Amino acid sequence: GINHTDYTDLLGNVGVGTSLNVSNLSYLLGGIRVNGFSDLTGNVGIGSSALINGLTTALGGIRVNGFSDLTGNVGIGGSLTVAGTLSSSGQITSILGSATAPSYAFAGDTDTGLFSPSANALGFTTGGASRLTVTGAGFVGIGITSPAQTFQVNSGASSTVINSSGNLGIGITTANSLLSVAGGAHIGSLRQGIAAPTDGLFVDGNVG
Repeated sequence: GINHTDYTDLLGNVGVGTSLNVSNLSYLLGGIRVNGFSDLTGNVGIGSSALINGLTTALGGIRVNGFSDLTGNVGIGGSLTVAGTLSSSGQITSILGSATAPSYAFAGDTDTGLFSPSANALGFTTGGASRLTVTGAGFVGIGITSPAQTFQVNSGASSTVINSSGNLGIGITTANSLLSVAGGAHIGSLRQGIAAPTDGLFVDGNVG
């Protein structure tokens, strides 16, 4: 192995067959190829390319100005900032997160984003509160985290639902008819100041 504890300026290529331990600042203006384990406890600046086939643990920082081919596992103990475009040919995974701390959020607005409230479910949160949920069964809920119908909107104690048959329910969580209304209904616009009777129908206009 090779151990650097002082400042090292490497202008050429460095090939390390076993391990590389860098505990101070190193500038690699050429290329570095690491086939074994590398423990980088300082800052590493790479001006050309880095080919790493083994496991690399970067406890300090690593700056790559050229091309880096990482065929092993890379562990980052702190944070990773990408100034350009980040692309992947595989799957990008994250923690499940929560409504107050979503898995995918935005800089300066960390309580707004996407999270997974349960298995196979997706949640959208704004301001730390769950706003929209898509369950594993494909049910969509707004204002409710466990929708029981194809589409369900909750506002307080009332619900508006559309079930798998296309039935619409207002003020109710089930809809057994094309239109199911729990409470009074007012049809028409001339006398909107008059409330419909309890569980009744007020028709404002012609009937027939």
